[in-house]
Amino acid sequence: MTGKRIICLSCGQEGEIEMPGRKATASSSCLFRYLGHNPFSGHMHYQCPACKVVLLVDPMIILGEGMIAPLSSRFPRKRAGIRPVGRLFQLECLLRKQRRAGYC
Repeated sequence: MTGKRIICLSCGQEGEIEMPGRKATASSSCLFRYLGHNPFSGHMHYQCPACKVVLLVDPMIILGEGMIAPLSSRFPRKRAGIRPVGRLFQLECLLRKQRRAGYC
């Protein structure tokens, strides 16, 4: 039995998702690693083996047939260089730094 197929929104890499308790038929270079789920939104998190972007997948889509279409993606914190917070909060932090440095 083949695993569910998924395609990365960022780089276009196509592969198979890792499912706990099930042996994967794809090689490790094509296997999207399962990182857990968000208990608030319900999204499952899978990491692309090529570009390391984390894809958010609705669990109901995994139960269906056909290829998995991720809802969105986010970069891991190390690659993005910024914390995943809102833009207004980032702007507020920048203004506080400038005030402390004496620019404002």
